[in-house]
Amino acid sequence: MKVNLRKASVHKADRVFAYNPWMKIQVGDVVKLEKDQFFPADLLLLSSSYEDGICYVETVNLDGETNLKVKRSLEVTLPLDDDEVFKNFAGTITCEDPNPHSLRSLPIGCSDGAAAFPPELHRRLCISPVGLIWSSSSV
Repeated sequence: MKVNLRKASVHKADRVFAYNPWMKIQVGDVVKLEKDQFFPADLLLLSSSYEDGICYVETVNLDGETNLKVKRSLEVTLPLDDDEVFKNFAGTITCEDPNPHSLRSLPIGCSDGAAAFPPELHRRLCISPVGLIWSSSSV
């Protein structure tokens, strides 16, 4: 089966998750991953089913390493691990264009109009690569 025809759970405008093929997913879409799921896109980890916001990622298709890598979400987005809580999530995340420093930290921020974001996100935050999950990996 072609990778782009595989389906992923995507947060839709009606505030529920529905399955779409990867080829229809666009930059800015929110995707819910499940255990052992492969994904063909770079992702920012918002939350995890683990209490401390971590997930374990296998990158064997990316770098040949079979050991799991730990990824961690931002502290302020930890509560977004439940579909019901996520229903009220809205906002805009902005980030810099890719540059040589992107692998060290990725400055992100929230627009002032994003009232559903926690107040802590109405400022500029920095995440490290530990919050980014590269394509061709699986969780």
